[in-house]
Amino acid sequence: MFTLRNTVLSLACAIGLIDIPVAQAAIVNFQFTGTVDFNEIGYPDPTYNIDVGQVARVFGQYDNSGITGVGNEYIYFGAGTGNHFTIELAWHTYSEIDDVDWIGGTSPAIGLSSGMFQSFSFYLDPTVNIDRFSSQNQQFTLQDDYNNVYGYWDPATFDVTLSSVPLPPAVGLLGSGLLGLIGVAKFKKS
Repeated sequence: MFTLRNTVLSLACAIGLIDIPVAQAAIVNFQFTGTVDFNEIGYPDPTYNIDVGQVARVFGQYDNSGITGVGNEYIYFGAGTGNHFTIELAWHTYSEIDDVDWIGGTSPAIGLSSGMFQSFSFYLDPTVNIDRFSSQNQQFTLQDDYNNVYGYWDPATFDVTLSSVPLPPAVGLLGSGLLGLIGVAKFKKS
């Protein structure tokens, strides 16, 4: 049924005077750090050139659409998730695709408990690199056949920043145009 109110609303939407809410995906930028606390070789380690007290950093992005912040949850970084990270320790740099189970999608992962950092699982594929960097729970290790460096992730450094990614403006324009056409069609029927 034609009403002046429907026509005015349709035209306002069509020319963009009324903002129509659009769905947004929640992308999270994150980072956390850990500290080297033991070096089997000496101070500094001559092979890795890593001192006790040196900081390791993990940073990246993940889609939090499946994260509720309640109970135990995991953020997976396997193939096809779109999630990614970088690990930096001295001159060593690794990413999610270096993980031995990346193709399987089961690892690497960040474990959360009620939204708080609990664990980081990562296992460097030994066929990719002679070094074996691994992380389980809150401990990380960098080793080769002779040298070992150990450290711990600090849950207090887990920092997240939400960055909403809006749907393209064209979707909003298309929606408002369709509403305008519906208004015109209703106008013609009455």
